[in-house]
Amino acid sequence: MAKLVTALRLVVAFVLGALIGILGTVGTAYFYPDVTDSFIAKSPGVEQLRRDLDTVVAQRDDMTRRLEKLASLLEQVERRYADLGQRFSAIEAGARGVPPAPAAPPVRPVQPAAADQPAATP
Repeated sequence: MAKLVTALRLVVAFVLGALIGILGTVGTAYFYPDVTDSFIAKSPGVEQLRRDLDTVVAQRDDMTRRLEKLASLLEQVERRYADLGQRFSAIEAGARGVPPAPAAPPVRPVQPAAADQPAATP
């Protein structure tokens, strides 16, 4: 009977110790969430996602610059095409002996204020 009581006492002590350990771990994680966040932030998966996000942001910024440059080039082509059309109309009208129509003032679109963009020249 003494061995049974001793064995029962050891089992109760083990269960009680495990319960206190689990409650201590949960309590620590609850009251110190920064500790768990830093473990998650330092994990290899999160680090890889952060590097991938930085790469995608850099690619997005590059594509934005390229798109703005393409838009300004297309505006230049549009202005040059309009000028060429006016010159062609003037030449055609001169060949017929009709005075050319007055030229419309050139349209200058508003450029976005970007510090890294050079001003577009017509």
